[in-house]
Amino acid sequence: QGDAMKRYALVACGPEREKISEIFDALCENGCEVDSCLLTSFGNGFAATVLVHGKAGAVSKTLREFKGSLVMIKSAQTGSDCPALPGNIQITLYGPKRPETLRLLTNVISSEGAEITEIESKSLGEMSVIALQAWCPGKTSAIRARLKELSKKLGLKASFEKIPPIA
Repeated sequence: QGDAMKRYALVACGPEREKISEIFDALCENGCEVDSCLLTSFGNGFAATVLVHGKAGAVSKTLREFKGSLVMIKSAQTGSDCPALPGNIQITLYGPKRPETLRLLTNVISSEGAEITEIESKSLGEMSVIALQAWCPGKTSAIRARLKELSKKLGLKASFEKIPPIA
């Protein structure tokens, strides 16, 4: 059973951005495939979540290679043999940094029966940007209307786009 390819979520953080390419080199050399990655840097450090497909021994070997230089943990993703549905809507909000924006936006999405598939958020000084993808199985008009209200209330610019389905 240890020979079966499975999906794993890796979390990595460290004080040296130079280690980022070394992580991907090690994963590849150990026979792991990266499904997706979300990474951010701060100062010279970084933090990343990486979804990989590989054998348990290969993922563990990769983690051992960085012991002492990075903090890395893995979690097997049970029941994830099928990939998640991709987002079919993309929302972008940008403007003045407001601490409540992410909370209010995610509440809009979940209250309309949609599921968040990806979020990326960044603040630079007094400005911020949020990019969110979600899977919405029904009509998106309620989300679009509530997004318009939210952006007006918070003084933010917003865009809403439908993502065409993958053929």
